Amino acid sequence: MPQRFLLFLLSLILFASCSRGKAVVTGSSTQAVVIDERYAPGDSTMLDFIKPFTTDMEQQMGEVIGYCPEYMSKDLPESSLTNWASDIMMRAGEEYLGIPMDIAVMNIGGLRCDIPQGDVTVGTIFRLMPFDNTLVIVKLKGDKVLELCEQIAAQGGQGIAGLTMKIKDNKALDIKIKGEPVDTAKTYLVSTSDFLAEGNDYLFALADGEVDNSSWPLRDIMLGIVQKDTIMQAQLDGRIQIID
Repeated sequence: MPQRFLLFLLSLILFASCSRGKAVVTGSSTQAVVIDERYAPGDSTMLDFIKPFTTDMEQQMGEVIGYCPEYMSKDLPESSLTNWASDIMMRAGEEYLGIPMDIAVMNIGGLRCDIPQGDVTVGTIFRLMPFDNTLVIVKLKGDKVLELCEQIAAQGGQGIAGLTMKIKDNKALDIKIKGEPVDTAKTYLVSTSDFLAEGNDYLFALADGEVDNSSWPLRDIMLGIVQKDTIMQAQLDGRIQIID
């Protein structure tokens, strides 16, 4: 009997291993599980170990470096915050190369929070610019600048400096660089981020230029300029206008 049972068991195993049947999912369900201290209570030894580092970090982030006299928001077609950020890009590009920039472009999506009225701390700038993007200078032909303006217009605006334009029906009109019409044969210097220089955020034209990456983090640039200026502010000046 044991021998017959063993043969039967081996036959069953061989049959199962040769089966070509496939499993079929007949249903599924999901459930959200909140992972908090109930599942992972704090380790007092570890908490005591990291406390000095946490305290030091909080002190660094809380250092006041400037003052914002009025609320700065990010919005389209232009806003105080996008104007401020793009103006800074112009200044930084000129400091890096030692020559004037023609244009600066800063995407609204790269600015992660508004700036409330009051003290500006190191932490404020880290929240505004949490990414490690760097300043780059793009050499862009005039015809590509016009393409860039069309891509900006299609989105209803972006942060720009040195450039003025009107938008009608998502089309760019009356485009000027420092008050002059765009010369399609000229090469312009565009100060922007490494992220945008790759053609991201639908600003594809920037990827067609020659890129000089400064490796200078935009967050460090912002921190330095707020510390230098002490006042963080910008005005709406009509650099981008929506017309009917």
